[in-house]
Amino acid sequence: MRPAPLVRLVTLALLLVVGAASAAKPAKYYAAIDLGSSSVKLLIRDQEGRVLVDDKISTGLGKHLDEDLMLKRKYVDRTLQALKAHIATAARHGIKPGDIDVVATAAVRNAKGRLSAAQLAQGKLNRRRFIEIEVKQNLGLTRARVLTEAQEARLAYRGAKLSWKGKGGLLLIDVGGGSHQLVGKRGRRLVPGSTQIGSNQVTEKVFVDEKNNVLPLLGKRELASADERLRALVPALPIPVPDTVGLPGVLTGSIAKFLIRHFRAHEVTRAQLEELRGALAALPPERRQEIALRDALGHALTGCESACLGFTERKGGERKFGKSLPSKLSLVLNVMSLANLRAVTLNETDGRYWLTRANAPLPGGGRSRRQGKTSAGPRRVR
Repeated sequence: MRPAPLVRLVTLALLLVVGAASAAKPAKYYAAIDLGSSSVKLLIRDQEGRVLVDDKISTGLGKHLDEDLMLKRKYVDRTLQALKAHIATAARHGIKPGDIDVVATAAVRNAKGRLSAAQLAQGKLNRRRFIEIEVKQNLGLTRARVLTEAQEARLAYRGAKLSWKGKGGLLLIDVGGGSHQLVGKRGRRLVPGSTQIGSNQVTEKVFVDEKNNVLPLLGKRELASADERLRALVPALPIPVPDTVGLPGVLTGSIAKFLIRHFRAHEVTRAQLEELRGALAALPPERRQEIALRDALGHALTGCESACLGFTERKGGERKFGKSLPSKLSLVLNVMSLANLRAVTLNETDGRYWLTRANAPLPGGGRSRRQGKTSAGPRRVR
């Protein structure tokens, strides 16, 4: 028996309503990529904020940037391989490249040299060509953008605040491969600042001998000399000292995540950091992973812990892990000394957590795609 016309109409109406409701559903998962000077980090969260993927691939994009303010082909290729791997991971969660928030920081921001034909033939790139052609046009990451120093600092603060349990003000410290940021928060006053010195510059300019040759091993004497060079390179905080006095120090970013897993604690003292740095620096770079892959009690990190720290061998990534830890710890110790901090609280959440919030505004005041605005497509670069 054929269904009555009324039944067919009701069934069709129900199908249309269900289809419209499905189309109106917000994205199930949100993804963000931090395209940094030392690594490329992916975070995927669901609508309830649960972390599904937290992955990091070390690439060294900002290495040797100071030579000519150009990104070097070797590290560009590593970075593109890492981005492709993250795009594939996001695709397995139903996320398209154009729906991934990508923020590039110091390495790309400071690659502002004028690109010559000879440099292009050598495979070097400046920030515009890298972002607009390699990232947006070739990989489809059309939401990629380069953060200013102030935007990078504010984004780090917003991410850290999502899990900060303390009351009152704080002094946020974020150390990366190409820069380090501070944000002082007292009452409603927010003071961000950035210094374009990161772990790459410490390795290349501070951990050196009298002839500027990079030192593979650093004993107590070499570390003391390195600390003097670092104080000369970074003699002051990037924000006024009065905006730091009396504020508790909160360390965020990859180094904080590593320290949480190494010490199995959420607070560390300056003495603990100095001891750890000494142990790492006394080993050749290729052996520092012996310490990095275990906690302070000698227990091996889990696979998930190693992945989120970038301590797993990946196609296109670094082959050894933990090489830059002494450089990053030196920067943290220099900030603690300048800010007169005896200890710092360690924070898990970074700027990617802010970007993967539903209805999260983009850094700099823009609206997110969850609020109905999409970024422009790739532009042609001459």
